Amino acid sequence: MADGPETAGRFARWLRRVAAVRGRAAAGVPGAPAGQPAPDGPAAAEHRLPSPLHLAYLGDAVWELHVRTQLVTGREQKLADIHRQAVEQVRAAAQAGRLRRIEAELTEAEREMVRRGRNASPQGPRAAEASDYRFSTGFECLLGYLYWTGQVERLAELLERMSGRE
Repeated sequence: MADGPETAGRFARWLRRVAAVRGRAAAGVPGAPAGQPAPDGPAAAEHRLPSPLHLAYLGDAVWELHVRTQLVTGREQKLADIHRQAVEQVRAAAQAGRLRRIEAELTEAEREMVRRGRNASPQGPRAAEASDYRFSTGFECLLGYLYWTGQVERLAELLERMSGRE
């Protein structure tokens, strides 16, 4: 996988731009997408949080983009090889393992989002263990929560930690 601050910086800059656009949309700035809450931080956005499964849906997209960005940045590889590596990193067992690795470092609010995601998780696919699927939903819910509430720096920090590059 591609390493380095360049990849992390690119993704963090993108996250900050998305948070800024979401903030302008909430403030009614012309040309910004409508209907999105402002990223005012966790306390102000708490009452506007989507359901845990909706947060997990967003978190899945954030993780997928993070993984793809890292795989594409740096080395020239065949697309089939990149895809195979991405699938390996986004499967339930891999996500559950990454969450377990950093779980002790999470804040109380972050642990609560993981718990809510785990508890909301449906049975899951036959290819995944039930516990891994629940943990991976908690992992995705956490990422979705950080994204939704505009905690971009914390999100970027956790993504890098879970990718093994502190």
